[in-house]
Amino acid sequence: MNSFRQALNFKLFLVHLHFEKFGKILTEKNMEIPSKYSPAEVEDKWYKYWMENNYFHSEPDDRKPYTIVIPPPNVTGVLHMGHMLNNTIQDILVRRARM
Repeated sequence: MNSFRQALNFKLFLVHLHFEKFGKILTEKNMEIPSKYSPAEVEDKWYKYWMENNYFHSEPDDRKPYTIVIPPPNVTGVLHMGHMLNNTIQDILVRRARM
């Protein structure tokens, strides 16, 4: 269970960092939300971090496979906190199953 808590804490840490960066962007632009997402501002840094720490590495073992059904894309194209919560819960469940 300790590893599950670590995975949850790590995921919450990443969500916090994302919102921290988003908050800085809003402050720098007079509280205006950017009209387009700029992946270079966020993702390059974290991709490098994950590669350096070998987070993409996997060792297949004898455990029973674990799958999760992902809902179809949102028809309206508008994302909200419910989407983030759903994706976070799915991510936590998959990570726990992989530990």
